[in-house]
Amino acid sequence: MALSWLSNKTKQISSKLGDLPSITTTTSSSSSSTSLTSNGLSYEANEYITNALAEFDLDEPVMDNNTYMLGIGSTSPCFIHPDISIPWKHPLKAVKLKLIESAAGIKSPSSWDQDYVARLTSIILSISKQFGPKWGKTNIMAHDQHYDRLGNVVLGNTGYYVPNSYLFSIVQSHPSLFVPSVSIHPYRKDSVDELMKWVNFGVRMVKWQPSAQGIDPSDSQCDEFYKVMAENEVTLISYCCGTTDGAIEPPHVDASLGNPLLMRRPMSFGVKVIIASCGGDGKSADLDSSFPYPLVDNICLFFRLCSLAKYNKLLFGDISGLTTAGKIDYLEKLLDKKDIHDRLLYGSDYPFSAVNLAVQNYWFINRGMLSEHDGDILSEIYKFNPLIFDFVLKRTLHSKLGNSFSAAVFKENKILSASQHNPSSSPSSSSSPSSSTKPLPHSLPSSKSSLSSSSSSHTSHLTTPTNNTNSGGYTTTTTTLASSMDHDLNNAFLSAPPSPSCVPTRLYQ
Repeated sequence: MALSWLSNKTKQISSKLGDLPSITTTTSSSSSSTSLTSNGLSYEANEYITNALAEFDLDEPVMDNNTYMLGIGSTSPCFIHPDISIPWKHPLKAVKLKLIESAAGIKSPSSWDQDYVARLTSIILSISKQFGPKWGKTNIMAHDQHYDRLGNVVLGNTGYYVPNSYLFSIVQSHPSLFVPSVSIHPYRKDSVDELMKWVNFGVRMVKWQPSAQGIDPSDSQCDEFYKVMAENEVTLISYCCGTTDGAIEPPHVDASLGNPLLMRRPMSFGVKVIIASCGGDGKSADLDSSFPYPLVDNICLFFRLCSLAKYNKLLFGDISGLTTAGKIDYLEKLLDKKDIHDRLLYGSDYPFSAVNLAVQNYWFINRGMLSEHDGDILSEIYKFNPLIFDFVLKRTLHSKLGNSFSAAVFKENKILSASQHNPSSSPSSSSSPSSSTKPLPHSLPSSKSSLSSSSSSHTSHLTTPTNNTNSGGYTTTTTTLASSMDHDLNNAFLSAPPSPSCVPTRLYQ
């Protein structure tokens, strides 16, 4: 009964949200002096988009620094924890996952992974087709498994997994659209070797989610990893927030590992750090105070770090996720913190920014950050394309004091330019990072998931752009996805038993 009720409730919520935003590419037979009037949008909506893009061009296009790559293992080596999709085990997470699937255009569990990539590429291609060189590249991010401090995989506390080789194959297939952020857990026994492997392929960005992956950024065990990152100018993008019940979080999350103050250690080695959502929501222990440590808003701890001269040109933050529920107070603080806007980067946080329920225009209207007319036009743009909606929303928003984000926030940051570019050369087939032949299971060993084990390799079913202009240095258009990663990682994955949690709970100072 409970399962049936939740299933019906999910359908009701989805129906209230309306249909999935369509990608409008209708061509009008009528002529017009405005090149955008053929796309099906009203004149005013086109004007909003045109004005938002006015300060961007081929040399300085829009750069999206924060987009998730996701998969469940339908046609790839990805997986999500099977309990997340079971309503009676995690009701709220199951509903959230359904909303994400709707926003991401998932048609069927059997085609989940390819649907996700096809939807994302079609949205970006639609923008590029209509607005040309004004829209630049999108940083898509892998996600490593949870490891304990002994270097063992903790499958039972891995919320989701997107292998680096899978992510890289998508970038190879769409070099004009994407740049990669690999994800490497520093407690892995092969972490430095894995880092250097991707450095040799031209990758210059590593993504962490410490509270979900069990990483203490201030742990001295990470020091060698930081040294190699700094030597090779690899940037770290890390989530430092208090979220403990996201749609794809693992069963056990240690929010204390998301304390922005813990990022001081990588910066002490010269590693450039981007704090996603500028710390986002939640509070963390103020480790600079006397014990017992008071709790302080994460974004205020981020502001404190920004105020220190020694972190100039080392510390940055992105504005992804700040328009979603529960974060608008932090967004307004950030709008008024003009002295650090030169450290800010645009991030869409897709697919979460495409979930209608998560971003509601009336929130901003009620706070005086948008006019009612702005809200009406933005609603029209959302139905047209959720990515361009997120961009125009963040370009239009202003605080009660009238402060807004300048165009520079949405462009490539010159200090981080090496991290925001495609790998410079195409790897040869003999040295491909996905060359292992051992099979990798698509789900946890104890899962009742219907997903079957993979064969020795998979051929990508990703949508390839019709006009795949090579602006990233290589011209790969089809990619074979090996169904396993490195030999050591694969053995660890197969042998490690599920564990309730091995997340370290202490705070290093």
